[in-house]
Amino acid sequence: MKILVSGGTTFVSKFTAEYFLKRNNEVYVINRNSREQVLGVHLIESDRMNPSNLLKNEHFDLIIDVTAYNQEHIKSILNSGVIFDNYIFLNSLTCVLFVLNTLTGKLVNFYLICVICNTIFFCILFSGTVLSACH
Repeated sequence: MKILVSGGTTFVSKFTAEYFLKRNNEVYVINRNSREQVLGVHLIESDRMNPSNLLKNEHFDLIIDVTAYNQEHIKSILNSGVIFDNYIFLNSLTCVLFVLNTLTGKLVNFYLICVICNTIFFCILFSGTVLSACH
């Protein structure tokens, strides 16, 4: 599988890149190349907020977006011209929102719930429909 991971050099994004590399996937990372890269990834050197045409018409089976903190961050990747089959927004804040929503009984509009536990992460995965959700 051809996978794009945003970040890829620290904590969750680094673990994510390593996880999929070990399972014989073709892993690309998009980052500013300011830190050491995981051995074996393909680097797309760019700031996520300005990927120029580096992602245009590139196809990925899966995008794992670990470094997004708001809607504009998500849009910067999705509106870059990249082609993808599935998209995962992986963010610890999402988990916090889910817990708060569960406790309060109020639903906040977000599109992915994830939990990270040592070497396994669980996500609710969605595909192209995220495009309309982020506009």
